[in-house]
Amino acid sequence: MSTQELITQIVKEVLSQLNKIEIKKKKLTILGLGKPPNLTPYLSSNEKWDIRFQSLKEEFELAETDAVLFVEGSQDLIVKGALGIADTTETKTLATCLLEGIPVSIIVESNICSLVKSSSSASTKRYHQLLSKYVTELTQYGVSVYPSVEEYKVSFSEKQVDIDIFAGKLLTHREVQEWKGKIMKIRQSTIVTPLARDTAKELGKNICLIE
Repeated sequence: MSTQELITQIVKEVLSQLNKIEIKKKKLTILGLGKPPNLTPYLSSNEKWDIRFQSLKEEFELAETDAVLFVEGSQDLIVKGALGIADTTETKTLATCLLEGIPVSIIVESNICSLVKSSSSASTKRYHQLLSKYVTELTQYGVSVYPSVEEYKVSFSEKQVDIDIFAGKLLTHREVQEWKGKIMKIRQSTIVTPLARDTAKELGKNICLIE
């Protein structure tokens, strides 16, 4: 058996063993008062996410999760969240996420979107500015606020390019060349070819190992 055939056989055996390893998905918890929006078909196309919906109409403990999305985010949630008030199920959950460093996104109710539009009335405009101030406060705490499901989807899609972990089991120079970001996060089980490392160095890209 030649050296090349031996290497090929070893790689095949390693990949065979890696196929038996279950890749842990990220957990996204969607919180809302009613029926969840039609997000699942879009997000489930990305096999890295395990999505579940939790109704805010009932008391619950926030299970282990990697990200939280509030749908139909109310004015009550925006204002109290910005002021640090936690006296309802949704505001308590938001406070818990912020304290524990869990990434939070909020899709606001349609009536709030209309409130923040410009108005010819000076008094109404002043109230709009007040609401915008609370939204700005939340974003300074790391919360992402979106006016619609569509804009959340676009943002989610864009973030995948920048922060997603490389999902493959074998990283070659071709994947490095096609990677759009400057940082490639890989798992300990991922095999990196020497040529992939050389290519990353040439292109100014960093290959980072995560636990």
